[in-house]
Amino acid sequence: PAPDPEPAPPPADGGTSGQGGGQAAVSVPDKPKPSDRPTIMMGPSKEISTTFGSTPGAVLKLKGAGGTITLKIPEFALFMGTNVTWRIEAGHHGKSKGPVVGSVAFLETMLEGKKKPEAIPSRGPAYEFRWPTGGKDTINLAVGVRAIDSGGNPGKVSEWKIYPPKSVDTGFKEAYFYLTEIGPAAYLHATTAPATVGAEAEAQ
Repeated sequence: PAPDPEPAPPPADGGTSGQGGGQAAVSVPDKPKPSDRPTIMMGPSKEISTTFGSTPGAVLKLKGAGGTITLKIPEFALFMGTNVTWRIEAGHHGKSKGPVVGSVAFLETMLEGKKKPEAIPSRGPAYEFRWPTGGKDTINLAVGVRAIDSGGNPGKVSEWKIYPPKSVDTGFKEAYFYLTEIGPAAYLHATTAPATVGAEAEAQ
């Protein structure tokens, strides 16, 4: 007669629930595949105000006093339709921290259908800012986030942070900065003032 089959080995720790009391392994979803849709290119101009979705990505260029200021929104950074206002500000009073190099820009983000600006963390690669160095060897990026009242109106700056660049392209005379979150309403400008925080995100 055929021998009796050997008993099955006991389940290892960490098996599926109900087998040895372990938890089911959680599968991490793959990153979205590139859509291969062409990147939206806008500017250079004094103001850009329009709605963007999660795909495709966008490159928004402002015509600043010292050159072109660029905001790159990577594909899949936004998770739904987002109204983005990106413009050059007139004057620096109340809109700057430390010596200003070039122009002051303003950035506001508001989810579509909402009436109040919101901070938008990236769901993908970090947001990229390219800033003209204004003839300096290097610059930092001052970001002043404005307080939002109950009616959704931006008020005075409630907090300033000054970021060092991740890199400086001496050929194009631009400094590269990467932020993991933008908005809800903020002034941004290049400065020679020392950084108050570390560089926030790596280029991706």
